[in-house]
Amino acid sequence: MGRLAFALASTFALLLGARTALCALVAAAGLGACVTPSHNRQEALLRTVHEYNDGLRWKKYERVMGLLSPDEARRLATRTGTFGDDYEMADEEVVAIEPTNEDGTKAKVTVAFSWYDRRLSLLRKAVIVEDWAFTDGRWLCERQRRLRGDGFPLVPEAVPPPPAPPAAPSPDAR
Repeated sequence: MGRLAFALASTFALLLGARTALCALVAAAGLGACVTPSHNRQEALLRTVHEYNDGLRWKKYERVMGLLSPDEARRLATRTGTFGDDYEMADEEVVAIEPTNEDGTKAKVTVAFSWYDRRLSLLRKAVIVEDWAFTDGRWLCERQRRLRGDGFPLVPEAVPPPPAPPAAPSPDAR
């Protein structure tokens, strides 16, 4: 027990009596046992997801880079350097957070963004899906993609597969 805990226990003992103070300390210690590592991990995910998406909304890119996988951080750095001041974020809302595996170390997060396209004077909207993973004791966004809506400047568009080569004519087709 640290000095602070000992000082608090001593103060409780003086104010409440030794027996009552002991019961209070045991009860307080028991309450801490109710929080599981999985619960802490989910709270950390909620906090991290909001920190990341709020950072995007307010253009705090340097703060959010550490919440991305290295590959995704490189992609975001490239994207933020290409559009300048052509857009102004209007709103973001975390719509859903869904665990995607049994042990709760992976999650799919759905976020709705709206922004102003300054060049065209239009309000645009998109729904983005973020894949998060708990790695080395922290949550990282590994991948982002647009689910629906307008093309979002901070998330790359899916690359369509290359066209299939033309089929060779069959010898019987003559």
